[in-house]
Amino acid sequence: MNNNTSKFQYILMGVFAFLILVGVLLFSFSKGKGGVVANITIWGTVSNEVFDGVVYDSPVFKDKTVKLSYFHKNSVDFNSVLVDALASGNGPDAIFAPHDFIIKNRNKLYSIPFQTITERTFIDTYIDESSIFLFSSGIIGIPVTVDPLVMYWNKDIFSSAGIALPPKEWAQFFDLSSSLTKKDGALNISKSASALGEFGNVTNAKELITALIIQAGNPIVTRRQSGPTGVLDENFNKATPPTEAALNFYTQFSNPAKSFYSWNRSLPSSQDFFTAGDLAVYFGFASELPIIKLKNPNINFDVATIPQSQSGENNTTYGRMMAFAITNGTRNLPQTFTTILALSQKSSAENFAKNLNVVPARRDSVSQIPEGIYNPVFYRSALWARGWLDPDSVATTAIFREMIESITSGRARISEAIRRADSEIDRLFSQ
Repeated sequence: MNNNTSKFQYILMGVFAFLILVGVLLFSFSKGKGGVVANITIWGTVSNEVFDGVVYDSPVFKDKTVKLSYFHKNSVDFNSVLVDALASGNGPDAIFAPHDFIIKNRNKLYSIPFQTITERTFIDTYIDESSIFLFSSGIIGIPVTVDPLVMYWNKDIFSSAGIALPPKEWAQFFDLSSSLTKKDGALNISKSASALGEFGNVTNAKELITALIIQAGNPIVTRRQSGPTGVLDENFNKATPPTEAALNFYTQFSNPAKSFYSWNRSLPSSQDFFTAGDLAVYFGFASELPIIKLKNPNINFDVATIPQSQSGENNTTYGRMMAFAITNGTRNLPQTFTTILALSQKSSAENFAKNLNVVPARRDSVSQIPEGIYNPVFYRSALWARGWLDPDSVATTAIFREMIESITSGRARISEAIRRADSEIDRLFSQ
């Protein structure tokens, strides 16, 4: 090698080194000035307005190294759209969806290892119902909000009958129905104490029946080594199997032969009957408060926790949870993880809850009840909230409906209807 060649190589190497240094400096400068290093896409069932409003007040909006795109999806076809998108490699990095949707699609979602978030930390951070996201493989969802089932009651109907307070136990509904239900000689109901006994025109029927069954002592589905298994027909060492006790109570109110008969299939939906001022007690979610006020601004109502079983050991209601989950198709796992953590932190969870008229799923938030006459009931109910490992919410709604209607129509005995429903739920897990 001659001297001229050596000099040329040294000069060339120096130029390359200079260009690399400039590139590093430019990258650092662009990052510091807001250069995007990750594009994160989230699909969810809440509106763009709600989601964007929370993001603007979160650390995610200030982090210029992440470009976050949110797309609202219709809850009716969200499942099929997500499955198709993930199969084609065009799915989102994460989803923001109800807990039953996340459980149904858990095989398509990334399990956050317990080395990243310990089980102890998770349990200490989120309310009890959040445990449905814990699997042996890790955590499949980061909880954000919970929408508890509560009891709305018409104060005028109660006052007119000389009753000052709403019922605290289910057993009170037998006398309550006899006192508050108005029917003619042909058993046509003009006013009802409560919408119990049927399914099709009982708003939130599946969720209400779920609460009754869980209160009676049956979790509906349990975890076993072989996987989730339906246990609707198990007796759990009780004289009367819990599900049978719950359904025997529920279905009696649609029996015209009973003195406390108070509901039938010909009536409007329970929500509409309540807002019309003709239903004394309505079982609805916290999120329904604005709807009820909008439908009838003049109705004189209040809110209470749902009644409990006399034999129940723990206060329980049903809760709908919203959570973030990372898809297996994400190309930005670390950034997606840090993004959903930021969007589920205390301030963001509280903003989501406020905008959706629900309750934050964090313990540190639930312990601080904000102003509002209904919030003490909503927040207390959030701590009582429970869910179950629902394999397919659409399919199980049909299963629950058939279970109830086969009993009320006389097509099946209660025990037979329960066994059939349990078998159908197990079949869903095996698909």
